Amino acid sequence: AVVSTQSTGGHNLIQDTTLRLFYMEVREQILSDDIYCPPETSVLLASYICQEKYGDFDPEIYHSLMIDIDYLLPARVITQHRLRRSQWEEKIVDCWLEHKDQLREESMLSYLKIAQDLDMYGINYFEIYNRKGSKLWLGIDALGINIYHHNDKLAPNIGFPWSEINNISYSDKRFTITTVNSKTADFIFTVEKARTNKSILDLCIRNHELYIRRRKPDTAEMQQMRMQALSDRREKCQERNRLKKEREARIAAEHHQRVLEQKLMAVEQEQQAAKKALLVYQAKSTELERKIQESEAQSRRMEELRAAAEEEMNKLEGELSM
Repeated sequence: AVVSTQSTGGHNLIQDTTLRLFYMEVREQILSDDIYCPPETSVLLASYICQEKYGDFDPEIYHSLMIDIDYLLPARVITQHRLRRSQWEEKIVDCWLEHKDQLREESMLSYLKIAQDLDMYGINYFEIYNRKGSKLWLGIDALGINIYHHNDKLAPNIGFPWSEINNISYSDKRFTITTVNSKTADFIFTVEKARTNKSILDLCIRNHELYIRRRKPDTAEMQQMRMQALSDRREKCQERNRLKKEREARIAAEHHQRVLEQKLMAVEQEQQAAKKALLVYQAKSTELERKIQESEAQSRRMEELRAAAEEEMNKLEGELSM
């Protein structure tokens, strides 16, 4: 039953299937505003929805379509606050980053742990009329029955804890609550339809049974279920740690590979620069050698010309002396 499950609180949920169904139901009640949730808490809960759905925030694969605020936040919160969608997304991502390494089951439990502290959590409301015909709200939860003013579902006006209720009954559209204190008058109210009283009585019975059962030691079967659930979660935690170590090792190896690639690239760049410098040096050496050879050839030609001139001078001198 919905109310019986809600009344237990998220920490008492054992099997993962029950946890998921309950999480989805509470999430829907919050998003539809059946359970009032303040804006700041709505953003935090939205971040747990993202962690449960996508896992750790990864900037490499993240895109804005992953955060649909119409799916993550109550419409009331969106319309009452003049924030752009990008601003809502930024707030949700900031919270999402804080849930790193949290398993899906842990995210759902965290969501429910926060949700169960909301004022309207786990309460089923029915519209009733007092003896004067004034409209009121009757709320049934794990702790008892509360009566609210018709314009305020958050603060009860009258409360009847299960420990103080002696009997509840109805006849047609009339419902009666009798307390253990005989000096206190019965609280009597009416509803528009008789079948509503049957629903109220059924919910009261289930919640009262749950109230009694939670105060008794767990049965052997329940203890075994809890031990099995604890074992399953330990195995998942160990698997998560193993995967985390593998991921860290892979990241470290990839980083080491990138460092080696960068060093190799630097060496190749240095080699290319040295090769280029060598080519420039060789070109300059070849040019210098060519100039030296040209200078030597010119020197030889000058020597030959000088020798020829001396020989010609000697001939002239010989002719003159004759």
